[in-house]
This record gives sequence, C-alpha cells and structure tokens, in this order.
Amino acid sequence: MDCTLENRSSIIDEYLHNRMTDDEKDEFEAHYFECDTCFAELEFTKSLAQLIKSEGRELLTDPKPVTIPFLQRLKRFFNDTFKSSRVPAFAGVLVSVVVVTAFLVSYQGKTIFATVDYAREVPYPYQASSMRGASENQDDSLFAAFQDQFTQAMSEYLQLHYSAAAELLAAMQPDVKLLEQRAEQLEVHEYDRIKISSDVNKYYFYRGVNSLALAKEKSIHNAMPDIDSALNFLRKANAVAKLNEVGDRSREFYFIALCQAMQNNSENARITLQKISVGDEFYAQRLKLMEKLSD
Repeated sequence: MDCTLENRSSIIDEYLHNRMTDDEKDEFEAHYFECDTCFAELEFTKSLAQLIKSEGRELLTDPKPVTIPFLQRLKRFFNDTFKSSRVPAFAGVLVSVVVVTAFLVSYQGKTIFATVDYAREVPYPYQASSMRGASENQDDSLFAAFQDQFTQAMSEYLQLHYSAAAELLAAMQPDVKLLEQRAEQLEVHEYDRIKISSDVNKYYFYRGVNSLALAKEKSIHNAMPDIDSALNFLRKANAVAKLNEVGDRSREFYFIALCQAMQNNSENARITLQKISVGDEFYAQRLKLMEKLSD
C-alpha cells in the first residue's frame, strides 16, 4: 500500500528509542506491519544501528581516520541491503544522515556526561512521603503494596545498587498502572487522587534518575539506551506533576535537560532549563548547566 505517514523517519526514531506512549506504539505498529515502506525503513534503520554498534565503537571512542576494513564492511552492508526490493529509494539519503550523526559525537555532550558522578552519591536524595494509607473510602491494599515495593527499591537506590533498584522498579510497573487507572475513576476521593498522583510521580521520577545513574556506569556510547529510558520516565513524571499539580517540577525539568544535554540536544536542554524559575529548588543547578551548555 502507498504510505501516507508524515515525518516517517522521526516517528521511527521515536519508536526505536522507546519515546512513544503505549497508545502511540500500538497505533504505529498496526501501521508498519501493513506498510512495506515503513517496515523496510524500520528494519533497515535497526540493522544499520546494530552495524554501527558492533563495528563503529572504535570510531566513537578514538578520533582516528575511518579504517578501510570498516568502510568495506559498511559498503557490503549497503550493497546487500539495497538489493532488497523492500528498501525505499530514499534510504541512501537516510543512511548518509544516520551514519554522520552516529559518528560525530558531540564534544559538549561527552563533557557534560563526564562531569556527572553518581558512583558516590545518588542523583537525587529520597525521603519517604508523609502521606500514608488511603482514605476510608478506598481499599488500602494497593497503597500498601506500592509503598512496600517502592521502599525496597529505594533502599537499593540509596545504597547505590542501581541495577537492583532498576529490577525492583520495573517489577512494580503493573501496580503503578493500576494506581493510574484508579486515579482516573470519578468516584476517587480527592485525598486519594492526590496521594495516587504523588506516588506515581515519584515512581517515574526515581525510575528516571535511577536509569540515569545506570547510564553513568557505562561509557557514553553504551549509555544512550539508559539515557533514553531516563528521559522517558522523567517526562512521564513531569506530565503527572503538571496534570495533578503535585511534586516539584523544577527537579524534573533539570534532569530532563541533563538527559537532553547528554544526547547532544543542547537547544532543547536550554528550552527546558528556561522553565525553572528563580526560587525553584533547582535554579542554581539550572545556572550551572546553562553555563556548561554555553562553553
């Protein structure tokens, strides 16, 4: 079928980097399984990314000229791929852009990544919430289960056991979804709505900063999936805070901007930092990061 999807490459990039909501993923998957053009471009981009990951690491860590063996491997990959009738004709232009972008790692992004250290101190401290239990109108079991699991995850986080914390936080996702569904129910008591929103906000926030800490345990070139995940969770935390007027959004803005800076997206990082106002908790950190982005 003829593809009518606009901004195809951007949408595929969002999909491959897990930056879509569940509904957006479902909608796109329903489309590309039926669309030869999108299916071919998505598979092509995934294959190219895998080639760069497996063969191009030396180029990203050592600014030496591109080696002949690597160029030959890349040429073979392009030749083999373009023999397929399913690869769209415009893929050559896409390849050029993707290869250049992947190899030209920004010095600024690497510098900011190098200045962050979570090996001795967590990205953001954790203190248990003073809001405990549900109102008399609600079953308290879900709140209690969330609090118990989250306390365990934060115990690992505070001990700098980021991998263990990540596993515990991931296991909590089904309960968090139930909390989000409960918050949308019309009959939910206002106290419960605020508490649920606060719990969901802190879950996504700490899952985000924990992912960022995990990224710092790797080289910047291997850390990008964790940085992408951190950005995704932090955006969710910020959306919950905005919708329900809970939490301190300056902390979300700061860590979102930090992730964007590490992704070499300095322009969006500056825009995000502008949302932090004088007097906010992270205003001083905003000024420091803005200074680094101006170097």
